[in-house]
Amino acid sequence: MRRVFLKKLLDYKAGLSLIAAGVLFLVSSYFAREYSWLGFIKAFSEAALIGGLADWFAVTAFFRYPLGLKLPHTAIISRNKDRIGERLGEYIVKEFLTPKIILKELKTIDIPKTIAERIIDNPNNLKKFIDEACFSLRELLIFISDEDVKRFASSNFFRGIRSYQFSPVLGKLLDSILSEQKHQAILDKGIMLMEKFLDSYAQELSFWKIEKYINILMLKPELKRIKENTNHKFRKIFEQELIKLSDKLQNSKEYVLSEEKIKFELLNNPAVKQGIEKICFDLKEHVLNDLDKKDSYLKSHAQEFLSYVVKELLFDPVIRKKLNRLIQGIVVHLAQNYRHVLGNFIALQVRSWNIEKFTSGLEQEIGGDLQYIRLNGTLVGGFIGVIIYGISILLK
Repeated sequence: MRRVFLKKLLDYKAGLSLIAAGVLFLVSSYFAREYSWLGFIKAFSEAALIGGLADWFAVTAFFRYPLGLKLPHTAIISRNKDRIGERLGEYIVKEFLTPKIILKELKTIDIPKTIAERIIDNPNNLKKFIDEACFSLRELLIFISDEDVKRFASSNFFRGIRSYQFSPVLGKLLDSILSEQKHQAILDKGIMLMEKFLDSYAQELSFWKIEKYINILMLKPELKRIKENTNHKFRKIFEQELIKLSDKLQNSKEYVLSEEKIKFELLNNPAVKQGIEKICFDLKEHVLNDLDKKDSYLKSHAQEFLSYVVKELLFDPVIRKKLNRLIQGIVVHLAQNYRHVLGNFIALQVRSWNIEKFTSGLEQEIGGDLQYIRLNGTLVGGFIGVIIYGISILLK
């Protein structure tokens, strides 16, 4: 409202200055023969009138047709709206969204540290973020229908399993376990579990199953020897068998064919299909029910996890440096490959604007300054007129 009032006030002042110049011109012209000094007033008002009218024409022509007359090079904004939108989009893309400019700006900001500091300074920011993220997740799950879940489970999920080769991955995983000597720790854990099982099983045996009981008593000391002796023969055999298995998983066509056979039998089994679909349905319902609770498990654990992450970000410059590089790479990639999308979007938006609404809105934004041009044009024109009139008198 204030802006509109100021615009109207400026319009009033600019128009009043023209009226005043016209009245002065008429009065001074009428009495100039009797009073010679009125020649300066006449020169001032005449030039002011010309300057004001010229600037009024220029300002009006910028937005619309003066007096409705469709003269050449008038209504500049209205006639060139689409071109202005295109040039504006191109300008923003070229001057603000170049990878060089974006990267230069991003290098001055430690984004992970800034986020972490804001969360530490105001923990409520983290809660708001989690609430918004959980709300978005909830809306997404509600939007996904049961048919969508079923289609995902029966199409995308199964297609992904069919196309993925698990054998080489398992082989590489075994390689990693062997290279880091973790297989012996796994064996020790297996022996401990076996001992517990044998103890439990022995307690359940009756007196008449004495033979099984004796076998258990003979097996337990051997398990203890394997566990205590790091150079036991069984450990070496266990390691050699794992090495063979790793090699076969990665290189044997027989294992690949066996995997394909197992996957085919599983994925074409109706019970497996129904089971996976049920798991997807149950997971969706479980998450929705949890998000509706005040003491939501997901929210509370998300807050604990993110609080830990925030503290790590704040005190670990190495992680922040890696994250900043990752963010910079992603943003520069997006800017380089998709900045034209923003330029096209701006051009399309401007093209879709109503011409009257567009010019009126623009006029409200910059019209006040243009009205000052009219006012200044009237005054400056008047002073120039006085100067020219004075020079003409001196030259007589």
